[in-house]
Amino acid sequence: MLRDNEERQRRAIDDAVIKAMMHAMQAGFDLHAAGDWLVRCFHYGCRDGINYTPAAVRRALRSIGWLPKRERAGGAE
Repeated sequence: MLRDNEERQRRAIDDAVIKAMMHAMQAGFDLHAAGDWLVRCFHYGCRDGINYTPAAVRRALRSIGWLPKRERAGGAE
């Protein structure tokens, strides 16, 4: 049961992040600018039993190819 709940949370966060990224990219942002904007402006918290945390949002962004500014600049390896 715990595994199913974790998977449900992960998929819900992935769906929310992808939807927000699509909206941002349609508004003219590139992938990295949209990801940076999303990390700053995402509505974190708990909704409908899903915990939207900054770490979970960053994980979802990394899964679609976004890198933090530090990694894009070559500072972190």
